[in-house]
Order: sequence, then structure tokens, then C-alpha cells
Amino acid sequence: MAQRRVGLWLIGACGGVASTTALGLSALARGHTPTTGMVTALPQFRGHDFDEPAAFVLGGHDIRKGNFVTAARELHERSNVFDERTLAACAGDLETWSANLRPGVVYRPNAAITALADRGDMRRANTAREAIDAIQGDLKAFKAANKLDQVVVVNAASTESYNFV
Repeated sequence: MAQRRVGLWLIGACGGVASTTALGLSALARGHTPTTGMVTALPQFRGHDFDEPAAFVLGGHDIRKGNFVTAARELHERSNVFDERTLAACAGDLETWSANLRPGVVYRPNAAITALADRGDMRRANTAREAIDAIQGDLKAFKAANKLDQVVVVNAASTESYNFV
């Protein structure tokens, strides 16, 4: 079967969870880390048609300045969780994927979200429909620009508004 191209759109793309995901996918695709802990690599899943790490293209939204490279480096400097060789080996992928990051879209943000937001180009929606349309536009553009077969959206944001309408 021909390999699919799968988009992974991360909400909160410049955070620790998203940058760790990006670095991990790149490291797996490049053979810089073992598949230890990866459930789909277990023997009982052999023969299933799971997408390989190299099939993924990343993008996402964030309300904070940064990108996958700066977020992974910052996490390394704060916590020493990644080694320098992995960061260096995967920097090209992280830079390429960072070109797919878009300013976040907020609708009625709470104080915690507003306090985190430091992007001057963050988009404020006046209605829920306006927010949905902006997000859909970004997802469609990401899919088309990267010639993706599908896009999976994962909310990796740490702060959510509690007052949804």
C-alpha cells in the first residue's frame, strides 16, 4: 500500500507536550530513538496498517510566540529531557514543520489564556462561527499546501476556557 501523508495539527503547538511530540516523531522517523513504549510497535500489532512516523507532517495553532525548535530547546534547557544529538538531528524537521504554525484563534478567552498570549498576530473571533471559520480555513490550507490525505487535530493546550457557549 502506498504510504499516506498524515497531517498532525497541534493546538498549543509551542508547548511542552506538542514540542515533545514533534521531536519524538522526527526522532522515530530518523531512527534516532527506539520504539520502546510505542504501542503500535509491539509484536501483536505487526501486520496492521499503521502510519509510520515519517508519514506525518506537523502544524498547529498557538497564542504564544515560538515554534517547535524554540519550544523543544527551551524544554531541554529547563529540564534536560532531550539530548543535544537528538535536537540537532531533528532540527530540520522541526524548522520545516514550524513553517506550518499559525497564530491561535481565541473566542471569549479567560484571564489565564489572555495572560499567556504574547503573539501580536493572535486572532480574536467575535463569534463562535467566526472562530470555527478561521480554524477550518487554517486546517484546509495546511492539508492542501502539504498534499495530505488526512489531518488529525490534537488539543495539546494546557489552559482552556471554562465558559463555552
